[in-house]
Parts: sequence; structure tokens; C-alpha cells
Amino acid sequence: MRTYVRMERAVICLYIPRFELLCALAARPGGGDRPDGRGAGAGDEGGSALPGRACALAPLGSGGIGEVSAAAQALGVRAGMRVGEALARAPQLELLRADPLLAERCFERVLGALEAVGAAPEVERAGTAYLRAEPLYRLHGGLDGVVRALQGSLARLARARGALAASVACHRLGVGRSRFHALLAARRARARRALTFAPGRAERHIAALPLGALALRAELVELIEPLAELGVASLGELLALGPQALGERFGRAGLLAYDLVRGHEQPVCGRPAAERIEEQLTLAGPLTGQALEHALSLLLDRLLAHPGRRARSIRTLSVAAALAGGGSWRRQIALRSASAHREQILLAVSRPLLELPAPAERLTLAVERFGAPVAEQLSLTDGLRAQRSARLREAISQVRAALGVNSLLRIAPLEEGSRAPERRFILTPRE
Repeated sequence: MRTYVRMERAVICLYIPRFELLCALAARPGGGDRPDGRGAGAGDEGGSALPGRACALAPLGSGGIGEVSAAAQALGVRAGMRVGEALARAPQLELLRADPLLAERCFERVLGALEAVGAAPEVERAGTAYLRAEPLYRLHGGLDGVVRALQGSLARLARARGALAASVACHRLGVGRSRFHALLAARRARARRALTFAPGRAERHIAALPLGALALRAELVELIEPLAELGVASLGELLALGPQALGERFGRAGLLAYDLVRGHEQPVCGRPAAERIEEQLTLAGPLTGQALEHALSLLLDRLLAHPGRRARSIRTLSVAAALAGGGSWRRQIALRSASAHREQILLAVSRPLLELPAPAERLTLAVERFGAPVAEQLSLTDGLRAQRSARLREAISQVRAALGVNSLLRIAPLEEGSRAPERRFILTPRE
């Protein structure tokens, strides 16, 4: 007797509200974590570490503030707002120094908990990840079994203490047919609970949501106001306009909004297995300027001599610093072309140091992605066509290293004689 599991297409979204803010708060002495390791209550989006506290992440450089707590949001403070305007609306606002290194380490452990049950997560940002449910159906016995396995793995992780427990304890899971639908479900789920937009009723739930749900995608924020002026109040009314009207009025952004609401997106791609090497240097004291650049050059020499590099060129690096007075800073740099030339790499990684908001006490340099081996065999008869092809392949690799695998696509014929226009061509990765 055989048992068959129905392979329904489903995307699961793990959403941890205010993840970076909770990590920054827990990094302070007496950060507010509960001794039992449990975090938020079912209805508290910020966790027990934020019991009515009006706080926000301090801006890095000249930008606006980062994530804000629910209490600060109730006073009119929003992420991206200038510090002066935020303090004018909430004089009691407490600014916390961001700690992206701690948030990265904590979320890496969360991703490890997802991978422990067989998932291949795709990371959008710290606190938000997506995964496909179909490959896990036979392993856990359908969609409900996959959700229970994820919740059990996260519950075991939440028994830890510190920033990880405060954040994971208020996680939410959302299930939908696409990333956008799954994120909508996760943001409406209760803490430590899962909300599923059922395939048969997902369209009705999505259509009833307000138009402001488009703000989940940064490229669609500008559509909300003009659509509201046209009398559109919900996502269902947006679908009623049709793709032709949205495309003529709003262009590519209108078509993107229509596809997202309908659940048409590229499939979820799990993060690749990356081979990462890093070097770290604890400085004698808080340093800036030329002294910090000299320390960075020493780190680069160590990195180029690391045995794990194996004579390969470097495509993407990250430079991070632990700041004096608490907090951290991190930047990722994608080189224009994969290289092992010391001066070229040093010039690329030195420029972001000008953005440091405070002196650094510890410096970290890491290779996120490698390129081809350094040795390159040239041909005496290499013509213009071969040179153009090589430059095109290099440009494609550069764009993908900076923007992702699906950043460059090409139109390929599928069924040119089909009566349905959407079946005549298909988008595939550019080779």
C-alpha cells in the first residue's frame, strides 16, 4: 500500500518583527531579555524586551533612523525619519546603536535551524527568509508536517538566552503561493503561530487587504498615493483595474504590483553553499583615518595568504568593524572584476571606511564569494568577437554578484503559436 502526498505549491515565510532592534537592545548591559529565555507574548510584535519602550535604531551616517518599536510607532515615529523630526514627535525616544554583526550571527543560527529540517532558505534581509515547502512534503508528511517541524526547530533554538531568544521567541510563519503572499500571511500571524492562505481561499483573503500592503515592497511605495487618489482602497480593486490599465498608467511598477497580488513571482532559490574565509584584528585602541587603513591593509595581506583561498581570485568581500562605545558596522563590496591584485582590492575596501560613524576597536575582513583561479591562459589569435564575449560574461558575473542570480534574464520562445500571449515566451537566466 502506497501513500501519496499532494505536492501543492507553497512558499513559507519566516518573519521576525524588529529583529535588528531586538538584537541591538539585547547587546546592551541588562538588555531586557527574560531569564527563562521566552520572548514576546502572542500579541506583542516587539517582544518582551520592548515593553512599551519608545526606542529606535540610530542612523548610520546621514541617513534616517532604523527600525522603531511599537511604542515609538504609536507616537508617529517611522523608520527612515530624520532624527530631529523623530525627537520632535517623541521627546522620550531612545536611540540605540545598531549592531549588524550581532544580528547577522543571530540570524545565521536561525537559518541553521531551518536547514536542520531540510529546508533551503532564501534570505531577503535579517529577520525575513523564504523557503519552498514542496521538497519537504515527503520528509515531514505534507504542509502541516513541514510547519510543525519548522516550529519545533525554532522552539528548540528559542531556549537559548540573549538576543537570539528575544527575537526567535516572537517569530511568525506565513504560507502562501508566492513570497509576497507568504509575507502578507506572516505579518498577520500571531507570535509563534503560522497563518496559511489556503489555495482555494487565498484570492479572497488577498483581495480584502488594504492598498497599504504594497508598502512591503520598496519599489511599490510610490504607487500607493496615486492609486488612493483614483479611489483604489484594496488589493482586490487593484486587480480589477487589469494589467493593461496599470501598465499604461504606472508602467513597469504597475505590472509588478499586479503580478505580486496575483502571486506570480520567480521561484524561491535557496542560498548557495558559500565558502567563506575571514580575518579579524583587534586594534590597540579606537582608530580612524590612516591608522585604520593601515590595519585594513594588514588584514588584506593575511586574507590573500590564507590557505583556504587556494590561488583563486576574489569577487565579493565584506568589511566590518566593532565600534567604540558599542554597536557595529558592516559593508559588502562587489569588485568590478574578480581579482587577486592587492592594490586594486585595497582601494575598493578602503572607500567604505569613510562611512564609519565612530572609531573602530575591531576590524574584520571576509571573502563572501570567490572568482576563477588567478592563472589565465591567453590566446595569440583572440579576435574582437572573443574579446566581446569575454567582457559580456564578465559583466554578467559582476551584475549577478551585486544584485543576485535573477538580476539578468532573457526572453526565450516557448510556444510561439499559442493563442495565450503569456505562453509564447518565457524569461530564463541569461547565460
